[in-house]
Amino acid sequence: MIDIQTVRVHDALTQRRKAMQTLGAALVLGAIMWIPVLLPDWSGWTTPPLVVVPGLLALATMPFSTASSAYLIQGALFFGVT
Repeated sequence: MIDIQTVRVHDALTQRRKAMQTLGAALVLGAIMWIPVLLPDWSGWTTPPLVVVPGLLALATMPFSTASSAYLIQGALFFGVT
C-alpha cells in the first residue's frame, strides 16, 4: 500500500511540474506580445513574431482550452500572415 501511494504522489508531482512549466512558458510568450504596446517606436516587431508567439501560445493552451487556442491561431493568421 505504501508503494501505491508513493507512485500516485510522484505522478501528481510530475503533472504539477509540467503544468507549471507550461504556465510559465505561456506567461513569457504573453509578455512578449506586450512589447509593441509598451514600445510603440520599436521596429523589431515584425511578421515572424506575430505568427510564432500566438502559435506557441495556442500549442501551450490547446490541452486546457480549445476555444482559447482557436482564438490564438485565428489571431496569428489574421495579424501575422495577412
